[in-house]
Amino acid sequence: MRISTQSFYEQSRTAMGAQQSNLLRVQQQLGAGTKLLAPSDDPLAATRALAVSQSIALNAQYSASRAQATQTLTLEDNALQSVTTVLQNIKSSLIEAGNGTLSDADRATIATALQSSFDQLQGLANTDDGNGQFLFAGFKSGSPPFVRQADGSVLYAGDQGQRLMQVDVSRQMAATDDGRSIFQHAGTDVFKTISEVIAALKTPVDNANPTLQTDALGKANREITNAHDNVLTVRSSVGSRLQELDALGVTGDSRRLSDKSYLSDLQDLDYASAIAEFYQRQTALQASQQTFVKIQQIALFNYL
Repeated sequence: MRISTQSFYEQSRTAMGAQQSNLLRVQQQLGAGTKLLAPSDDPLAATRALAVSQSIALNAQYSASRAQATQTLTLEDNALQSVTTVLQNIKSSLIEAGNGTLSDADRATIATALQSSFDQLQGLANTDDGNGQFLFAGFKSGSPPFVRQADGSVLYAGDQGQRLMQVDVSRQMAATDDGRSIFQHAGTDVFKTISEVIAALKTPVDNANPTLQTDALGKANREITNAHDNVLTVRSSVGSRLQELDALGVTGDSRRLSDKSYLSDLQDLDYASAIAEFYQRQTALQASQQTFVKIQQIALFNYL
């Protein structure tokens, strides 16, 4: 069978073109660090890699939400810890004020100390996150939730909304608690209670009605105790959420490592094999080119 010169040229050019294409592909893989340059290289692996990449991106969003929720809940826990301390101090002052040997001046001094605690408590109730968002305002977080009125009373200007955050695939978590459920819980308004007992302590003892002040102190002590217990309950809830966030973080980190490992298996390049293939294809191309040149120079006249 005779092979024409034109056919030989076409076959050689096609073969060298394929080798150049394969060599270029290996070069591109080495440059990009991946074996999937296009979905057509491995459609199944490309589809799986896309799904895993989306999973990694979602997990990163959940991780960011968990970090933000942890920061907010930690701030709330710190504020509630301070609230607990203030309420304990108030209870101590109320017990001290119940001493029957105190004079009106002594009770007035205790009332002044209670007023200081009142102011401190209002400040804690208006704690913000450092970015102008008030922790205990519900959805109305852009303004202070507890506002002092002209008569000295404190009005709650927030609402009972809870800011929910998506902290995992199927878990939404409240990152805040509204101020009403903390400071005005179950009919006990801690600010009103303190205001009333301050007024009672500033009033001179009436010999005609000696139990009036004692009754006021007893009522205040019961309500402050209820408020204190309620704050501890809220703190317990905050602590449980922080623990859950830690557990979700461990699970999320494990998922992220697993997804990245799987993605690496799908698309990362084996550099040792790729470099070996590069030199193999480069050598094959050079040999084909040299062979083509030598064969091209063969002619019958060279042997006459």
